[in-house]
Amino acid sequence: MLKSLHSTDIGPTALNDTRKFFPALQNNTAYLDSASTCQVPTTVIDAISTYLSTGHGNAQRGMYQFSENASNLHQLCREKVAEFINAPQGSDIIFTKSATESINLVAHSLRLGLRQSLTPEHSILITVMEHHANLLPWQRLCQQTGARLNILPINKNGVLDSSALETYLNDNCALFAITHISNVTGIVNDVKSLCKTGHQYKVPVLIDGAQAVGHRQVDVSQIDCDYYVFSGHKMYAATGIGVLYCKSLDNDPLEPLLLGGGIVNKVTLDSYKLKPTVEKFEAGSANMLGIVGLIGAIEFIDNIGWPALNAHERKVSGYLLNALRSIEGIKVLPNDAGSAVISFVHQQVHSHDVASILALENVAVRAGHHCAQPYLKAMGFKHCVRVSLGCYSSFADVDRLVVALGEVEVMFAGV
Repeated sequence: MLKSLHSTDIGPTALNDTRKFFPALQNNTAYLDSASTCQVPTTVIDAISTYLSTGHGNAQRGMYQFSENASNLHQLCREKVAEFINAPQGSDIIFTKSATESINLVAHSLRLGLRQSLTPEHSILITVMEHHANLLPWQRLCQQTGARLNILPINKNGVLDSSALETYLNDNCALFAITHISNVTGIVNDVKSLCKTGHQYKVPVLIDGAQAVGHRQVDVSQIDCDYYVFSGHKMYAATGIGVLYCKSLDNDPLEPLLLGGGIVNKVTLDSYKLKPTVEKFEAGSANMLGIVGLIGAIEFIDNIGWPALNAHERKVSGYLLNALRSIEGIKVLPNDAGSAVISFVHQQVHSHDVASILALENVAVRAGHHCAQPYLKAMGFKHCVRVSLGCYSSFADVDRLVVALGEVEVMFAGV
């Protein structure tokens, strides 16, 4: 049986002092931008350091100890990810560099016409809520093939309006791509129900789970999606490692986005034959630091436990929401109760100015359109300030935010 490189000693915790496991947060920063990227716990840092210190190898490339150790960890990570999202088997897991690359891999295969040849008679369905990573690839695919890009709208509360869903799915739809949780509002979509409806029309469904995997237990078997994508750095790993889950990958006509070493059984000067396994999608040397870090991040979350993590984030989120609603001049965007993402606009001060002043007070937030311009526009905004939580977020961080927002009022008084 394969063993992890590093075993965490955190254990189940009420998360009152989880911040101590994050070296970067030992300074005076109130880090409230976890939807952009999470900070990395000692568990992950130590796992990467131990791996490098004991011998860095190229997975699947050598018969000596360093390489074989890397190969074992590579396989262990595939199995860990499958267990983490309840995929049937590790061979359904493709490693990419990010959720963005995972989406592009699926779009690339559709462009090649492997599942079906896209024509102007076909359509792709997305929603207005999507991050640009789950919009631009489908825009380009439709431009390249002439297929229609249908957009599911939202209602006045920022929630999906599904009244036209079946009409769009019945429009010779080749794929339905949807976010699990909005990176702007934290609104959670009922992806299980949406997949069920999509499959009634024989439409495969792709879910962008980038904002979900670090905040809730994801069960792709229960959701019954065809594709699920996410990035490691949204769940306490490092950047540069992403995942594409594909249901029944052995029977899916996905085609590699990249070609190169390690993915072929035979090559001649005028042809090549790809491996029949998941490795055919992972050309080039594996990102072993990302792989090892992802193992560490999964172990970190597993040792905290979802009940403790969810309860903690709900408490801090509720405290944050009440605090923002009590501040005059602050308008909170639509959100879901207990969400780790809450956005707002200051009715007198531009979002970028707000974020800049908060940064002077060592309060880290995100301001702008958050790579979701159509969604913000549909809600009547051009930009907003986003506050996003992680397992290390605390009431004290929220208090720091409130005090810093008071500085915004002082600096812009009378403007």
